[in-house]
Amino acid sequence: MRVKLRLGGWASPRTRPASHLFRIGESGVWAVHPHTLLGRVLIACAPGKLGLKIPELRNPLKQEYRHLRIIAVGKAAPWMASGCIQAMADVCRGVGIAPRGMAMDAPGWTWFQADHPMPGPGSITAGRAASQLARETKRDDLLLVLLSGGASALMVSPLPGVSLQRIADLTRALLRRGATIHELNAVRRSIDKLKGGGLARLAAPGRLLALIISDVPGNHLPDIGSGPTVGCPDHGPSPRGVLEKYGLLDTGWRETLNPLNQVWPTWTYPRSQTIVIGSNDTALRACGETASTLGYRTKIYPGWLSGEAQTCGARLAEKALEQPRQGPPYCLVFGGETSVTVTGHGTGGRNLELAMGFALRAQGKAHLWLMTLATDGKDGSAPAAGAIVSGSTILDARACGLDPHATLDHNDSFSFLSRIKATLCTGPTGTNVADLAVALVLPQ
Repeated sequence: MRVKLRLGGWASPRTRPASHLFRIGESGVWAVHPHTLLGRVLIACAPGKLGLKIPELRNPLKQEYRHLRIIAVGKAAPWMASGCIQAMADVCRGVGIAPRGMAMDAPGWTWFQADHPMPGPGSITAGRAASQLARETKRDDLLLVLLSGGASALMVSPLPGVSLQRIADLTRALLRRGATIHELNAVRRSIDKLKGGGLARLAAPGRLLALIISDVPGNHLPDIGSGPTVGCPDHGPSPRGVLEKYGLLDTGWRETLNPLNQVWPTWTYPRSQTIVIGSNDTALRACGETASTLGYRTKIYPGWLSGEAQTCGARLAEKALEQPRQGPPYCLVFGGETSVTVTGHGTGGRNLELAMGFALRAQGKAHLWLMTLATDGKDGSAPAAGAIVSGSTILDARACGLDPHATLDHNDSFSFLSRIKATLCTGPTGTNVADLAVALVLPQ
């Protein structure tokens, strides 16, 4: 199932640059689809057994285990589970946890539809089911964890004294204030029993292998799903420091956070291994390869998408303007994840605001084009994955009576871009590796 992009309700692009951006974006998303990734690392083996062809894995292929149990959790969970099932010759027992409306049916599997981006009652139920399956893992068993973006909200097990409502309120407040994923997950790990290695602790002394599709730039393992299979980092933002930074350290949270450093002692995981099988870098490489086949001189910028989305969009336009216009066209491929400080009540997302920031800086430069894309197919509160804009976008919008600055003040980028048919739609893609942005610099 290949991902198909739609622009402004049109099934196919109406200009050559947009057509190229479609092909580049689709190739990037397909490169990190679970069926693509798991097809490279799983081998059909004896009934009920999995063969693994992963260079990083200690003692690959020859591993023996009595029972195999599987937990698939995240936005890519149904597709990761189906890829795993296809590689097995027999039924196995599994727990699947996915956003609402995305569960699948498979013998031996129990599926839970949980809540995202704010955890809800379904997230608690899912957390209990995952905890139970992990506890049942014996020394001679293997617990296979298929982890993808979104797991932090979908699978929750609060510490005693921390309510689900408190977690949801805190998550919402941090997101609205533009907290980074590292800051948000530092707090999440501090108030949840499954995060920061909690799932691995429950599975001990059984063996655990986690295969991850990473939605975190840099693939920092404690931040992917808040690290259920790895220990808490010794460095990085402290939960208390994050709450103080954003003015959220009230009396209730101060009492909760006081004992955090003593909740879990330093713990090693000798029979647990966590491996990233796909990431933003994987998608960037695929985009670059496709652009090269289309005749572009290609440059790749991992981690460039960061900070406030509007500001980052302007930086991308500046980078595009630096490229010479003599000779073949340029394609600049950016990866990462920006944030938005929400001040209004409109509909939008970081990729849409990123596109508007680019369009404002590039206005009047008709040779510049940009596609922004949330690889999971959902950008913030908008029913879109991103947008395609050019140096003509703002001029076109003003001709329709639209005010880009007022739009951004109200965080209403979807309304603005949909009016000029610039939004990019995919529906659920089956994967999640943060965001992509692809800029084209056309020759004179």
